[in-house]
Amino acid sequence: MATTLLGELMTGQVECGFEHAGLEDVIAKMQASQIRRLPVLDDAQRLVGRLSLGDPAARSDPEMAGFTWAEISAPG
Repeated sequence: MATTLLGELMTGQVECGFEHAGLEDVIAKMQASQIRRLPVLDDAQRLVGRLSLGDPAARSDPEMAGFTWAEISAPG
């Protein structure tokens, strides 16, 4: 059985957010990079969670959620 290593599949450049960042800044970063999941770090740069596209969308008004989803998901 052939084994594929994670290093062969993973993204090399990782975008991260910090737990004290504003939601608008994080959404802008996700839109600019067209990413749907963002690792969240604390001040010591330790991983404390992950923000998924659905997290801010679920907590905003429906029109903004649709706009956010469309902007992040739009091709290049």
